[in-house]
Amino acid sequence: MQRLQAIAVDLDGEAQIGYIPPTRIASWVAFLRQIAPYADPKRRMAERLCRNIGHRLQLLEFFAALLLLDYEVKRQSRGATSTLHETVSRMMMHQYSALATHVLEAVGTHLHRVNAGESNDPVSSTDDDWISAIVEQRLGGDRFNYARADLKEELIAMCRIRDQMTLLQVGDRESLDFESLTYEACFIPSYTTFADTLGALSPKWPKQTVLNERRKVDIGGNWRLRTEWENQ
Repeated sequence: MQRLQAIAVDLDGEAQIGYIPPTRIASWVAFLRQIAPYADPKRRMAERLCRNIGHRLQLLEFFAALLLLDYEVKRQSRGATSTLHETVSRMMMHQYSALATHVLEAVGTHLHRVNAGESNDPVSSTDDDWISAIVEQRLGGDRFNYARADLKEELIAMCRIRDQMTLLQVGDRESLDFESLTYEACFIPSYTTFADTLGALSPKWPKQTVLNERRKVDIGGNWRLRTEWENQ
């Protein structure tokens, strides 16, 4: 767990200045370039898109490190101790899920664009388009064991979490979205679906990234939840 913690400054002693860095942008770019590496340069993921996604992946690493540490502390203390204020942790869970969904949308939209015969030109893409593109691309690999319907449903579920901020469906009997932003209902499903989906699209997935810290070992509810976690 030490790798998940930021390095604190000791104000009473000799100051320690530093932090645990995220994965290098060059590593994320190398990973993204190996997602459907087309021979035609016009069909490859653009350099700017790779770097844009790479910086978002670094931010996701920051969110994941804090949330994984908080989850582990709460688990070990049976909820008696936490490292984040509850409001902060729940809002960070939503931020993680929303940003992870946007990253998958960016990758899926690129796949949709080149599958449609387009070059690196702007293209309209709905959730159905980019999700279908990822499902089709992903099911062709040998590192993925989801059924087609399972993968699609998990990606749709991430979109539902993302859309909670906009309150597209509001009713008097609806509970606050804050109540659903828990580790079991929000973060763990988003974290596992994101890692298992994106990480299987390219052999260059950085093995030491905190986004790959845990692997799922159990299934529950409508999500393939990791109810018990083990080190990768």
